[in-house]
Amino acid sequence: MRIPKIRSGSWTRQFALSLGVLTAAAVLLVWSTAGKTAPQASACTTCKPLKPADEQRCAQLEERLSRPARFVARGQAQLDKYEPLMQEFMEKLCYRAWKHDTTARDTGPYTATLVDGQLKAQAYNQHAVSRVWYSTLMFEWMERYRPTDESKAPSNQPAPPNGAMMVKEMWTPPLARWAGTCFDCVRPDGTGAVFWTRDDITFSTGWFGSWYGPGWAPDWPAGASNPLTGSGQGSSQFCVNCHAATISA
Repeated sequence: MRIPKIRSGSWTRQFALSLGVLTAAAVLLVWSTAGKTAPQASACTTCKPLKPADEQRCAQLEERLSRPARFVARGQAQLDKYEPLMQEFMEKLCYRAWKHDTTARDTGPYTATLVDGQLKAQAYNQHAVSRVWYSTLMFEWMERYRPTDESKAPSNQPAPPNGAMMVKEMWTPPLARWAGTCFDCVRPDGTGAVFWTRDDITFSTGWFGSWYGPGWAPDWPAGASNPLTGSGQGSSQFCVNCHAATISA
């Protein structure tokens, strides 16, 4: 077990905890496992897809964000410098220039139980209703090492390359409530999104992650209550609590 090189917070904020944060292992599983998706073909003909607000600026932001090592000083991730760029990247929907899942999908069951004559519903998923966007580096790796036919996947697969990035958009489950929605035309709801950058040289977990959505605020400088951070390696190590033991994490 390697000793972490960077410490930018040991846990993510409670909001992200309750929603479940995207991890690399979860994304790879979603890619290779067919899931239930929401029909959206007809809805997409009646709305305008949301596109990156400024392609030139987005390209600059992507290049800088893909190398988080530039924002490390004295063994610490300089979130006060990195997070504002991430905020601009996410707010401008820059990632929507990337390849993406066809549509959103459930990431776990949603059940209803009859209790005293009333239906009690419960979502049993860790990643909400999700749709993932893949940077060029990440998508090329997925195409080669996560084919639809898993029997054709190469053996001894390497890890995704440094600089590969992903964004997982999320919506409140279950998927059925979004039937008829064209996800190309809407932003994530209050569930937000998760941003990931691959960097196994700087971060012992191999990833820098952060939640972003309504109510997001920079982790540094810390607020008066000194809350737990939502950005850092492995998304402040929260995700790796479950996924570190998996082969594809």
